[in-house]
Amino acid sequence: MLAIKNLGTNIVSLIIEERGHGGPFESLADFLSRINHRDLNKKSLEALLKSGCFDSLDVERQTALSNIEQLLNFNSLSKKSKIENQNSLFNYQPKLTALKLTPTEPADAKTKLTWEKELLGLYISDHPLKKHLPFLKEKQVQPIKEALNSHLRDRARLKVAGVISGVQKILTKTGQPMLFVKIEDLTDNLEVIVFSETLAKNPYLWKENNVVLINGQLSLRNGEPKVICNEVKEL
Repeated sequence: MLAIKNLGTNIVSLIIEERGHGGPFESLADFLSRINHRDLNKKSLEALLKSGCFDSLDVERQTALSNIEQLLNFNSLSKKSKIENQNSLFNYQPKLTALKLTPTEPADAKTKLTWEKELLGLYISDHPLKKHLPFLKEKQVQPIKEALNSHLRDRARLKVAGVISGVQKILTKTGQPMLFVKIEDLTDNLEVIVFSETLAKNPYLWKENNVVLINGQLSLRNGEPKVICNEVKEL
């Protein structure tokens, strides 16, 4: 859990401690009523939801996020209820209203994977490239690791596919834009060089989390394999 961005040590320790003391959380409402800490705020709760921590409790991520204020209010009322109970001479505990979320459209697979990559640095529930594997096999597109091993000579032609995981834009000496793009598949990652002529054909395609098929040639300049992109297609 400490690997999740926007989630501090205090709240993680409390969640683990409460789970060990009171047993597994039975529902999102159960979690919100048992975890009463100032670090369980909008930012940390969003991180837990987006990274899929409540998937096993049948919590749909987008629905919960759309009802985030209601969730925080439920948590706040739970905390207030416990304080009032502790201060009551008659040990009276006010009953919380049931947690009911307003239904929304569920998050699609691409959105969930984007959240996981953003908050965890890796894909958990799936990989964006998996559904394209039959097509890539049909087109004889090699995995990155295999392609590099079999085409490791300068200017060799090759075809690779992957998820864009990073984009760096620079200007050449003549003032033309070009990109250094990192793509990754299930086997390895590779830097792709996109010169201005190629970039001008589809400038809006080069965004993180897009899945692309690249035709290009290998460059072994400075001993590090890169691909100079000649053609690109979004999958």
